[in-house]
Amino acid sequence: MIKILIKHNNNYKFPFYLSIMEEIENQKFKKRIIKNLDSLSKDPKKDFQKTYSLFDKSYIIGGFVRDSILQVMYNYKFPINDLDILIKDKNFNKKAEKFQKQSKSRFGSTKLKYPDFDMDIIEFSHVYFLKDQKNKNIENFLNGCDLSTSSFVYDIDKNKIYNKQAIDDIRKKEINILNKNTIKAPTICRLILHADKMKFKIGKSGKDYIKSNYSLELESAIRKFLEYKNIKHTYPLIKNKIDSIIKNTQ
Repeated sequence: MIKILIKHNNNYKFPFYLSIMEEIENQKFKKRIIKNLDSLSKDPKKDFQKTYSLFDKSYIIGGFVRDSILQVMYNYKFPINDLDILIKDKNFNKKAEKFQKQSKSRFGSTKLKYPDFDMDIIEFSHVYFLKDQKNKNIENFLNGCDLSTSSFVYDIDKNKIYNKQAIDDIRKKEINILNKNTIKAPTICRLILHADKMKFKIGKSGKDYIKSNYSLELESAIRKFLEYKNIKHTYPLIKNKIDSIIKNTQ
């Protein structure tokens, strides 16, 4: 057992078994991820198991991990409707053909659709922000994530969760921008929609990103993205939030 003193405002608080508490919490996170995977309906569960056995290395990324953790930390009840699986396999394209009723995303990932559930299976080389990276690995994947609360990777084999700032921001109930990528419309939409879904505030880097990148010319790209995702009804929410952030900084 490691005893840690917490320094705060030049004063030391009472000894706190921080490492032990964090490990207990981390174990709860992993148990919930496994429970949610085990709770998948028949067809998604079958395809997930097939993915795990078929490819060389599989990781669960993004929202499935985040939402499982939110269930533990804040007892969130919203359903988990999708599962993103990151693959390391040189023969990905050939092996992916074994899945029936699949389609391809605009980035080359394999998409599997079920009633009320989607599964995306993507190889490292198909991740758009890793295309120019020599080392396509977990570290660079996390560094390339746009939203802080989405920067999660769960290593299935090692039963280990990796994140970059995600846990810290979830504790603060805020979302920030980690990587100022050039795909502006999707990033702004996801930032606002994720904050609304989780009832989190948008952090300083998120507000700065919106102020720096939003323009009337971006309106068309925002509408096209929402149409592509089949969520056109969220446009008023997004536009109102953008207007509010810009107005409050003028």
